[in-house]
Amino acid sequence: MSKNKEKMVELDVEKINIVDKEGNLRMSLFNSDLIPDPIIDGKTLTRSGIIPGSGMLFYNHDCDECGGLVFGSRTYTSEEFDGEYAGKTESMSSLTFDGYKGDQVVQMYFHENTVGDRMYGYTLYDRPSGVTRARMDRSQDGSVGVKLSDSKGQERIRLVVDANDVPILEFLNEKGEVVYSLPPKQND
Repeated sequence: MSKNKEKMVELDVEKINIVDKEGNLRMSLFNSDLIPDPIIDGKTLTRSGIIPGSGMLFYNHDCDECGGLVFGSRTYTSEEFDGEYAGKTESMSSLTFDGYKGDQVVQMYFHENTVGDRMYGYTLYDRPSGVTRARMDRSQDGSVGVKLSDSKGQERIRLVVDANDVPILEFLNEKGEVVYSLPPKQND
């Protein structure tokens, strides 16, 4: 065994940063209390809107975050939500790949809560705009589909198998109105 190598059977830590020879961050393993803020184009930003999660983040040779794998859950208190959500649990997982000096361009995700909402799938984003361009997912209504959007993020094509196992193909205009559908939409 090398002089610089040590073998351990088990190690309890709250966060591990993997660095290169110069001390530059390359990967971080963390618990839900110590999730790092994102670093994009050399700037540290404030992480917001995320369920507390543990996981790992990767960093490129410029020390920018370039993707990660995070799992998390939380139970809402009555101070946060006074109604139906108090005491309910929400959980998520996310695997992301970030563009160079930018945020995520590809995401695989899972999200559910004990109120009955559940969705999972894949999303492709345009950067730097953040516009969703393509999704393949299972939606909260139980349908599964592929949705393709224009450069403004407006859905233009939807291929869906709905919750009743009915296949639907829809073409939409720039206002989000269905202009063609297979099977054709029935007029009321």
